[in-house]
Amino acid sequence: SGWSPLCFAAVNGNPMLVRALLNQKANPDDRLRRSEGSLFPARVGVLSMAAHFHNNEVMEILLEARATLTSADMINATAAHWASLANNVAGLRLLCQARADFQRRNFVGMNVFEVACSNGAVGAMAEILTQVPSTSLRLGLHYALLFYGAYEEPIRFLLRARANLNEPFDIQIQQPAWWILLHVASARHRISPSSWTLLAYHHKGATPLMFSILTGSFEIASLLLSARACTDARNSRKKTAADLAQVVNAPESLVEALRGPRPRDVSSEDTPEDCFFI
Repeated sequence: SGWSPLCFAAVNGNPMLVRALLNQKANPDDRLRRSEGSLFPARVGVLSMAAHFHNNEVMEILLEARATLTSADMINATAAHWASLANNVAGLRLLCQARADFQRRNFVGMNVFEVACSNGAVGAMAEILTQVPSTSLRLGLHYALLFYGAYEEPIRFLLRARANLNEPFDIQIQQPAWWILLHVASARHRISPSSWTLLAYHHKGATPLMFSILTGSFEIASLLLSARACTDARNSRKKTAADLAQVVNAPESLVEALRGPRPRDVSSEDTPEDCFFI
């Protein structure tokens, strides 16, 4: 099935068996030969598997045996990406102490912090910022909304961390997987529209507030408004957040909040000529 004894031991979290296998010359960089459906891609290493299942004692043993920190699977994810995805705070700490590269990007161009944002893994997000204070918060809000948009905790965390509330979303061609995915979905929008193609069609230049609307996360939109998100910004298609709210049939109360207070109708106000005194 492509699973070695060390792979089984890493997933099961059996440190004694892992140590015994390594003493018998098992390879600390052992990996799966083929994908396991939605669980793991092909070529995922035992260190990544242990990180994903929070088997941190196994991780320590593998690191002592000099497992390769840069070992990547078929989606170019390392053990740090898998620990981040699983919100494995202790595992991330171990990898950081072993000098893992948290800036390395996976197949879709996301680094370890961005993976944590995309999974709403607040513990991992906090640990990464503690271990690597220079970590960029760029696009963190967008990724949190894109994949985990209905949850306030990661959004509140990023706001406290001073993420750019009005940052425009922009994926460069240097991130080819994301770039192709979004542009293909955008092209499909006129032919076969869906919530995903709508977001892809309007993604370029969209602010976190716009993403919250396009993903149907209306409570998050209200949260961002309370944090003073800009309502006048326009995406590359010259649409404001209020325009997009109308497209997705957002609650009228939200649409009104996005439009802001209406100007007073001066013509309806009383003038001296309209008043009389006794």
